Order: sequence, then structure tokens, then C-alpha cells
Amino acid sequence: MNGERTSIAEHRCRHEWGGDTALTTTILDGISHVVGDKNYATERPLYDVIDPDALNSVFEPAPESDRAAGGVRFRFAGCDVRVAAGGEVLIEQCGSEQSNSPSPTSW
Repeated sequence: MNGERTSIAEHRCRHEWGGDTALTTTILDGISHVVGDKNYATERPLYDVIDPDALNSVFEPAPESDRAAGGVRFRFAGCDVRVAAGGEVLIEQCGSEQSNSPSPTSW
């Protein structure tokens, strides 16, 4: 591709809770797909917008806890990132006016 970036509008995948891959890795891989550059998501630390440890553990199975509902939504690296309790991950490229808001919100 001669160093060119090929971006897509969105990336959908499913994260396997309790698997070998951390949720943050799933998200960063997805962002790389959306922007078309495998290094793009690592140019700015994820912890600038959300606590990666908390994000990795928010839906992990826990004794006597029903974490089957809810979700997390935040913006990172010019993308809107949504993670649902069932493991669905949706990453959409934002317009430039939206990408400046790093605040996490409930999905």
C-alpha cells in the first residue's frame, strides 16, 4: 500500500470475556482497522481518556454479580467506541468536531 492509509467507517467485533485478549487490546485493534494504520491508536495513550484497568475489568465475571447489562461509550483517537456487556464492540470514526470530547459516557 506504499504507506497509504485506508480507513473504514466502522468496525464491529465481539470481545470474549475471560479470554486471553484484554478488552483494551480488542479496542486498539479495532481502532487501527477503522483508521487504516496499525500504529495510529498507540500514538496517544488510552489512559488519557479512560482508565484501561477499569475498562478491562468492568464486565469481567464476578461472584454474585449480574454484569449482563449495560455498556461503556467513550471517544478515543478520533473514534466513538462502544462496548456492551455482552461483548459487542462497535468503533466508528468520528467527525473532527466530535473527536475532541474525551469524556466517557454510559452506553
